[in-house]
Parts: sequence; C-alpha cells; structure tokens
Amino acid sequence: MNPPLIGIPRTLALLKQCWNAAELRVCESVSQHFHAHDEVFITRLLHGKLHEEFEKKNSSKQFETELRGDLTEAFQKDGVGRDEIQRVATGVVARVTYHEPHVERKSGGDLGLMVCRPQVSRHIIRQYLSCRLHRQGLLCQGKREHRDGSLGELTKNQRKVLPERHS
Repeated sequence: MNPPLIGIPRTLALLKQCWNAAELRVCESVSQHFHAHDEVFITRLLHGKLHEEFEKKNSSKQFETELRGDLTEAFQKDGVGRDEIQRVATGVVARVTYHEPHVERKSGGDLGLMVCRPQVSRHIIRQYLSCRLHRQGLLCQGKREHRDGSLGELTKNQRKVLPERHS
C-alpha cells in the first residue's frame, strides 16, 4: 500500500507565484509588443517566461527550501531530523514542457506541467523517511482573448482528445 500524499502548500504556493509572474509578463508583452500574434506564439512566450521564473527559483534552491519547510511541518514533530528532511528535499526543481504541435495533437495541451508530489512515510524504528514521487500532470491549453472579449474555441481534435486526458 502506498503511503499517503503529504500536503505541500509552501511548494505549491511558489509554483503558483511563478505562474502568476510569468502570465503577467506575457500579458504585458502581448499588449505592448505582440498584440497581433497568434496563440502558438503566445503559448511559446508563456512557456519561455515560465521557464525563466522556474530557473530563477531553481538557481536559488527555493523549491528545495519550500519543500523542506513542508516536510518539516509534516514530520519534525515525529522526531525526524533535519538531515533526513534535507536529504529528501535536495535537488527538487520545477520544469515546464512546451508541447510542439505534433505532441499537442496527441496530448490536447499546449504546455505540460507535472507536479511530482512526495509520498513520504516515516520508518518508526530508524527514524528515516522513505520517499516515492506521485506524478500529477496538468495539461494547459492556451486560448487568446480577442479584442471583443471572446476567447478562441477548442479545435475539433482538442474537443476529442482533452476529455480522454481529464483524469
């Protein structure tokens, strides 16, 4: 039986902060410089900005720090030491993957964002943590807002493929 997923609110808050910053930068760029470009260009721009945000946080090890805080909150009261928590959190980074059109046709998404949530269990006798990663993917489909406020429609293929990927 798999250990339960632990909450990682600090880590996810940092992920959301990166997303919001990237989205804001894209909106500013599109309104100032790229208002005539299509969804593919804007999606690539979002991928680039999100990648930049993640790399800033990765280089300063902020995802590692936030996961360490989440693990500390979950396990320190159980006597798990800092070194053990650090071991599990070391090397955690965020990445985003752009889906080229041939991949999007299969996946239905413009961007793939995978969150690997830790399934951590504490071994009572030796006080160490066993960690497996539970992968949860998020497919992102960008749609451009037109000047009249309407959004682009899903393509026929997206309407077909996305429901299959819903779970």
